[in-house]
Amino acid sequence: MWEYFVLMVITLYIVIHFVYCLHFWIKPTQIKTNQSLSPVSIILAVRNEEKNLPQILNSLIFQDYPKDLMEVIIGNDQSEDQSLQTLLEWAEKYSWIKVINIEKKLPNLKGKQNVLAQLIPLASHENILITDADISLPKTWVKTLLAHLENQDMVSAPTIVQGNQLFHQLQGLDWLFSISVIKPFSDWGFPITAVGNNMGFKKSKYLEFGGYESLNFSLTEDYVLFEKMILKNHGKFEWVHLPEVLNISEPVQDLKTFLHQRKRWYEGAKKGPWYAILIFIHHVLIYPALFLSFFIFPLQISLIFWATKWLTDFVWLWTACMHLKKQSLLKYFIPFQIYFLMITILLPWYFWISQKIEWKGRIYE
Repeated sequence: MWEYFVLMVITLYIVIHFVYCLHFWIKPTQIKTNQSLSPVSIILAVRNEEKNLPQILNSLIFQDYPKDLMEVIIGNDQSEDQSLQTLLEWAEKYSWIKVINIEKKLPNLKGKQNVLAQLIPLASHENILITDADISLPKTWVKTLLAHLENQDMVSAPTIVQGNQLFHQLQGLDWLFSISVIKPFSDWGFPITAVGNNMGFKKSKYLEFGGYESLNFSLTEDYVLFEKMILKNHGKFEWVHLPEVLNISEPVQDLKTFLHQRKRWYEGAKKGPWYAILIFIHHVLIYPALFLSFFIFPLQISLIFWATKWLTDFVWLWTACMHLKKQSLLKYFIPFQIYFLMITILLPWYFWISQKIEWKGRIYE
């Protein structure tokens, strides 16, 4: 019986990733351009981001897009550092940057969701893009994402981590490994999620269902918005898997923050569509199946299983890296396998025993 379980899990893993890779090469995302440029409102929620603000603000200033068509609305969420002062200084220099100091709390909302709920109605334009303060944007971000949003209700695009330490690079491969799965499923008509630091939507569609005020509080505010606008209201969605809209995020610096980040993501992921949950369960099962193989099959066969899994992972990551022009990350593939094994074992236990999430200096039950 158990031998069939092991063979089924490993075979499915290989076949599914082969299908993913094949889809990327058969149907790559085609970049779109607009004949006429549309005005856009770009919204950021900021809390304790003093050190990251110059990076994101410079990214916006150097966008390859007319500034008279852009407005940037930034909400300061009770920052305890010099974020508000920094924002006000930048707003004095650039008239298209507006700073809102968020002091009130809307019923049933907290954190970023509370900030966005108050900022979005202030947007002057139909097209809204959202990113975060710890992000570096490619200069083509606004232009490209808006072109893809033209005939959609919502769009989203990949974000990966980049840093100067091994732990940072492994996070980058981890994000790339997981986030690239969103493209094939979205193309097949089974969208999984949107990424809150790299997304856009139509304001009219947002207001149509009452906005964040009509939704329950969630630490994954991007997913609940995506769920309401796309999954429940059958909105039109596109995942834009292009280097022109690839955002770079600051990495988490320590294990504690890393665990809380993943716990926050898990809380959103477990409410995802059934096909996303099946993907998650299958990825959790692959390592138990591989370890179990040592007790069922000869050693040589078990080692072949492990080697096949590594080869499958490499082909998948190579495909994902090629389409985002991030091939340099592949040199970390060997340590990534050790890292991925460790977090696959550690995280389910942590999710089970941990009842609290600490994020941006706040604790959530």
